[in-house]
This record gives sequence, structure tokens and C-alpha cells, in this order.
Amino acid sequence: MTREELLKAQLTQMWKNSSALFKSLIIAVPVGLIVLVVLWGVTILIQAKCSPDKKVARIIKERKKWILGFGFYASLMVQMGIFSRPFGSTRIVKWIPFNVPGGEYLVFVYALANLVIFIPFGILVPKVFHSVNTIWKMALVTFITSVCIEIVQYVLACGYSEVEDVIMNVVGGVIGYLIIRVIQNKKEGK
Repeated sequence: MTREELLKAQLTQMWKNSSALFKSLIIAVPVGLIVLVVLWGVTILIQAKCSPDKKVARIIKERKKWILGFGFYASLMVQMGIFSRPFGSTRIVKWIPFNVPGGEYLVFVYALANLVIFIPFGILVPKVFHSVNTIWKMALVTFITSVCIEIVQYVLACGYSEVEDVIMNVVGGVIGYLIIRVIQNKKEGK
């Protein structure tokens, strides 16, 4: 295959993938908004039913916007990573990372995509769960979450379960964590 044919094949594959991603987003965003409204209602209900000095009411008051953001983000991730794919269609485990058919360009694009989609995770998790307060805890939480997603994809046969995804998701989660820490340190004047 010539270099031009390889590039054309790569661009065609990327177009197909971006088209599928866009179709998934058309469904995922309204689902995310529904989850957001439900979470908002639940937070209001909890705040109304609990006395203001209860721990859960204080946590919700302090972190409400982060909880809502995390709920919206998590619903998008579940919809895009699991429910946007037909169950029973693909059950493949890829143990060798960064080995995508189609050349180095596609390897880079897929790796970058997996990294970028987990940056918000690294920002939101420590804001919602204050116990995730070190880079190692963030890496562990991201690793466990990513492995769980890959296991669900395998069990439901709705995608490739790839070591590469886990690696890049952890890197993305850690980058998100570092971003939020830098912002917090600047706010606190450190």
C-alpha cells in the first residue's frame, strides 16, 4: 500500500469514527441533560429534607455544581462508551497497546482521544470526592474506573477492551487532576 493510499484509508476510517461519535452525541447529550435535571431535583430534595447542619446537606451545598457536572459527564461517558454500541456486536481484547491497524497516525489519534475524554474525570472527581487528594489516588480511581468500563464492554460484547484505553485514560485523569490542582493553588496564592 502506498503512502497516499494509507493516508486515504486513515482519513476514511477517522471520518467513519467521527460520524459515529457525532451520532452518539446526539443521543448522549439529551440523556445527560435528563440525568442533570434528575440530580438537581435530588439535591434540592435532600437539602429540603435534611437539616442544614447534617453532613450530607453541607456536602451538597458546597459541591452541588461539581456533583451536577460529574453526573452529566458520567452519563455522557456511559452512553458513549457502552450504550452507543450494539450489545453482542464485538468482543475483542487487545493486550498490546498502541497497535491499531492503519498506521501510526491512527494510533496517535485514538490515544489522544482516550486521553482527552478523561481529563474532565480528573477535574471533577477530586472536586466531588475530597478524599481523592493525591495524584496516586487519582491515578488509582481512574485506573479502576477505566478497567470497569473495559470489563463492561467485554461482558456486553459492545466494543474493544484495550490496554491502551486504560493507559491513556489514566494519563488523562492525572492531567485533569494536575490542571485542577494548579488552578486551586493559583487561587490560594501558592
